[in-house]
Amino acid sequence: MMIPTYRSLLSALVLTPLVACGGGNPLPTAQVGVPASGTVTDASSITVSGKTAPGPAAIAMVRVEGVDATTTDDYTTWSAEVPLNEGRNSLDIEIEDVNGEVFDDTAEVVVRRRPLFIIMSDLDIDATMKLGWALDGYDYALYSFDVTDGEVDLITSDDRGTGPLFGQPTTIAAVAGSATVYVADTQLDVIFEVETLTGDRTPIPVTGDPIGNFMFDLEIDPVSGVLYLVTGNGVFTVDPVSGVAKNIAPDGDATNGPLLENPRDVAIDPTTGAVYVATPLDIQQVDPSSGKRKAVSMPPAVGKGQAFLQIISLDIDPNTGTLYVIDNLLDAMLAVDPDSGDRTVIRLLEQGIEPADFVLDPANEALLVSDNESRSILSYGLDGSGPRMLVTNNVGRGPAHGELRELAFGASRCFAIDTRRSALMEIDTRNGNRAELSGDLVGGGDIFSSVEGLALDIENGRAYVSETSNGVITAVDLATGDRTTVAEGGQVDGFEDPEDIALLPDGRLVVMDGTRGLYLLDPSTGVQRVLSITGDGQGVDFRENLGRMRLDLENDRVLVCDYSSTLSGVKAVGLSSGTRTPLFAFAGENYPVDAPGLALDEARGLAYFGVRQMRQIYVIDLEQGGATLVAAHNREQGLELDSLLCLELDAENGQLLTYSRRHGALLGVSLESGDRVILSK
Repeated sequence: MMIPTYRSLLSALVLTPLVACGGGNPLPTAQVGVPASGTVTDASSITVSGKTAPGPAAIAMVRVEGVDATTTDDYTTWSAEVPLNEGRNSLDIEIEDVNGEVFDDTAEVVVRRRPLFIIMSDLDIDATMKLGWALDGYDYALYSFDVTDGEVDLITSDDRGTGPLFGQPTTIAAVAGSATVYVADTQLDVIFEVETLTGDRTPIPVTGDPIGNFMFDLEIDPVSGVLYLVTGNGVFTVDPVSGVAKNIAPDGDATNGPLLENPRDVAIDPTTGAVYVATPLDIQQVDPSSGKRKAVSMPPAVGKGQAFLQIISLDIDPNTGTLYVIDNLLDAMLAVDPDSGDRTVIRLLEQGIEPADFVLDPANEALLVSDNESRSILSYGLDGSGPRMLVTNNVGRGPAHGELRELAFGASRCFAIDTRRSALMEIDTRNGNRAELSGDLVGGGDIFSSVEGLALDIENGRAYVSETSNGVITAVDLATGDRTTVAEGGQVDGFEDPEDIALLPDGRLVVMDGTRGLYLLDPSTGVQRVLSITGDGQGVDFRENLGRMRLDLENDRVLVCDYSSTLSGVKAVGLSSGTRTPLFAFAGENYPVDAPGLALDEARGLAYFGVRQMRQIYVIDLEQGGATLVAAHNREQGLELDSLLCLELDAENGQLLTYSRRHGALLGVSLESGDRVILSK
């Protein structure tokens, strides 16, 4: 079944109270808190939770798409585990009161269930079927997509199709007009024949000439059916039945033509059968029978126009014979005349594009580019139009974020530190929309460098950011994005490398030095003093590294993630005394822990502790001690928990927020079920 690609975002629908006919009593209303409308997931079910307000009569039941919700407070709040169909799911909220009256469609949330890809490392196209094929080299899965509207379907993966699992699939070749796609696997030294109707995988061991240690490109001659494979050892022909490989253009060869150095891609003219090979700096044509080569476009000797700097991909227009390349250092697409070798820049790539591969779409006169940055497939018109997102997991609008390292809530606003963009972002968790509040292009002052920690002073319209590489604390004006340095490291009795920070009610900052301890900072004067460091103060010393911290003002203390290579846990540090007390220790001898996340629920006396390398989240009772597993790394709960560099509580909507490096997305983790969904990407 073809699965619709996510195209638009719908805000969560909250109905205003209606007045019942013949009276002044409002009808019952419902509001969905989690998930946000427009959420994308690959799970078979999702937990929907929200709130209701009664009408003239008390509420007897809430149903979500026919599933009875559970409640502990007479449906003031409620939740339901709802199964999802593939594609678009419109989940309606229905309320029944104690008199048996049913109120339909009191609220609605839209959720899309479809395959989620990570990085499209290689593309191919079957123009006869108007289908594209995309290899997810990270998740070891093969997808198809409609080249017109971008509809996506999962073809084969570790849980779809029979046959041996992929080891390290790197490149693909589709057989035009058939149901067969070949997948070259670098780790296993095989070429898989994939039956796309079933997802079944049949390995073809590659024998004959040694193919080397990496498979860069795979193409098929549409006339002869012979496979052409580019590896670290050269360009090979491979019999698709026997798997016998013959090296027709060895890497480093200068005897059969110009020096062939580091071949990376191959293209075959379906009309003439000509075989073209691209290296980073030139394009050559090779005779498969004799191995003789000639220069097609080789700056400065052959062809005029812009010289190549680093070709990463090559394809051919079957209608005109024109060669197209993407040059990664030029950030450009070029057209190459195969007769003259002349090179023409047809367009520059947009800033922030990280192309992995491209393929010509002759039917739509476009180039389809897989972009590692946005994890999308973009369509560029040969007439200069576009790009448009043909296939994407994106949720929300605005500048794409990079890696989110720290999150903070203030006045119902979610702020994030983006270490890749070196920016302070605001993310609307209701619809995934993003805005850059301060960064290279927004606000004045010194630009960020290695931003790490974040503290909010919403009342005064400020945020504070810690920067580890230059050891400074920066104040950010939330209205203008302007940046002002308020403190520098390296002072006597001060921090060296500020990582996490937290704002006290009196306006001072608690600053965590990741290898030394905690300090107090007055941002108005820049004065620093020791709060608690190893060798100074009472209690159990810190271990090797400190991760994240949270203020527990109810108990006049700071909670600190304290971890080493074999043990991780949480220490409580008195704000008045600096005394260090172990609160919880997690023995992870078989799973070394790195940069745990920490979130605090002061109202309920709970802390949430994320263990990155075990990919688990625990809840800690701050009064009684002890920890309970909330969410673990498994497919049953949806998206993988792979980073846990940041963790923030969204108590109003009953979820934890964390960043997934694997999916490049902000995830919501249900406190009730542990289910994960993409909130912003």
